[in-house]
Amino acid sequence: DSVFLIHGTADEVVHVSNGEALYSACKNVHPLPPVWVKNAGHNDIESNFQEEFLGSIKMFLDHCWEMRILLGESSQDSVFLIHGTADEVVHVSNGEALYSACKNVHPLPPVWVKNAGHNDIESNFQEEFLGSIKMFLDHCWEMRILLGESS
Repeated sequence: DSVFLIHGTADEVVHVSNGEALYSACKNVHPLPPVWVKNAGHNDIESNFQEEFLGSIKMFLDHCWEMRILLGESSQDSVFLIHGTADEVVHVSNGEALYSACKNVHPLPPVWVKNAGHNDIESNFQEEFLGSIKMFLDHCWEMRILLGESS
């Protein structure tokens, strides 16, 4: 398993020392350095520091891809994508771009939850949330059976 650590140096909710402690605890088993985003506060890295955020995501994904190749693993992982259409923190266009990047290798459609914002899908849109989780788990179960991994 890989660890992805990105933290704002100006975060007043979760102090940067917590991120430093987490990195210190896992640095011996994980080769990626943390990404400290200067002047970023809590919950604004994705929206106000997009270049740093996307660069760190790319670094992490590149690392995961390289590790899969080195370990000889297949890429049968499933993607669960759910996003609120009224999200003002991480715009829905980010979810659309992510879906566009993976749709050729993943059969499940994204779940766009109309009028959902940031961090309120599971509490305010429970029917859509639980239905999409069920769709994803059903897909994962079917893939296990098709790949001969069921017990």
